[in-house]
Amino acid sequence: AARGMAHEPCSVEDLWAGDRSRVGVCVSVTPKDGVRYEDLQREVFDRVRWPERDLRWHAHRRARDDGKNDDDAWVMEATASCLASSGDESQVAYRVEGVAHDVVEECDVVVSAPCHVPFMDLTLADVDISDAAGGEPRENPVEMFLRTGLAASAASAVDPDDLARLVAVAERRVASAEKALRDDHPDIRVGDDVFAFREMGSRGGRRFDLLLPKPEWDQDETTEAVADAAFVRDFATRAPWVPTLIHPILGKNDDDDDDDVNYDDASSSIESGTNPDRCVVPDEPRKTNRRHRSNAWWCDVSVVYSKPGAPDQDWHCDGRHLAGEARADFSGVGAAPPYAVCVFCPLINLDENVGFTRFWVGSHVADGLIGFGAAAEVLRGCVDGTVAKGGYVAYDYRTMHRGMRNASVNTTRPVLQFLYARSNYRETKNYGASSVFRPAT
Repeated sequence: AARGMAHEPCSVEDLWAGDRSRVGVCVSVTPKDGVRYEDLQREVFDRVRWPERDLRWHAHRRARDDGKNDDDAWVMEATASCLASSGDESQVAYRVEGVAHDVVEECDVVVSAPCHVPFMDLTLADVDISDAAGGEPRENPVEMFLRTGLAASAASAVDPDDLARLVAVAERRVASAEKALRDDHPDIRVGDDVFAFREMGSRGGRRFDLLLPKPEWDQDETTEAVADAAFVRDFATRAPWVPTLIHPILGKNDDDDDDDVNYDDASSSIESGTNPDRCVVPDEPRKTNRRHRSNAWWCDVSVVYSKPGAPDQDWHCDGRHLAGEARADFSGVGAAPPYAVCVFCPLINLDENVGFTRFWVGSHVADGLIGFGAAAEVLRGCVDGTVAKGGYVAYDYRTMHRGMRNASVNTTRPVLQFLYARSNYRETKNYGASSVFRPAT
């Protein structure tokens, strides 16, 4: 140091200042006796500040105090975000207790995460957009889907004749694939081993994901399988959720264009996990080898089936937040719109016995919740997809979810999965390369 320059002492606060990142927290605030909810909320949000950590309050709700026998006892749950390092966001609770001690009995940090903490307490009935749901006038289905990441029809929505054929198609596809596993891949211990074929992958202990044939696979498929796939692809374009959700969210496909040239306004390719800034957009419309090719979205259909004894899955999301696209801030605002919508349509009635899929509502906007799935139960953020045969749950491909166990003795749980994705998105991670219908070499 230069002669004569004074050295300012470094505090611990100074040393840590450059090593902080913003985290989201949810706190539970117990009021002192006699304090009204609105007064507690105002006092905490207005008075509790932490300028050095840029503390920001985001949302709040009244919740029952499960720690007391009194049904009228309540707590305030609130979300906030602040700069933190090495877990010291827990100090938010101490700050609430210290600053608002006259109205606060106790404060605990319930959840912390490196992103927005979803804060929705909904049930399946709240996201049911079917006519059968009835009740009060509801939010616009598309707006609700964009806000929550979910939309559903608890009652059957599929035409009975279509549903009967879909069941038959799924049964034939599963029987064919399982025969191929037995005959051509005898070394695989189905239900125990992890495997991934072009058409089929294991999804954790007695749960499987089996694609319906794509046109380019015809050489490996039977005539019946090709006809089945053609029916399902046609159904996917006219399913009851298409005009309600797929068209408004992903756009309409131009099925009236008989020209072989694809004037696709989204002709660059985005693969899962790649940066769209690196995509190359042709100067001229490029020709395709398929007439009526989608210029808004494509759809893959698979049978996801869980056999008796299939365990609970871990929390996961099928699709990541794409590189280069907007992320939500810590209040949950600003995420890019969906690039893919997945629809689960069960082929049997779903219940606690055969199982269902559990969704973390609102998690689709938060990039950073992998590994934080347990928070969904803590925050009461779960929607259980216990819908009827022919009903459906549609979800943003980024929504966290988990398949629940099949506790039945002899009932397989088959669900048709329709993945609708922007035409410039390419799925690259969920399946293998070799065909299950070709003998192992």
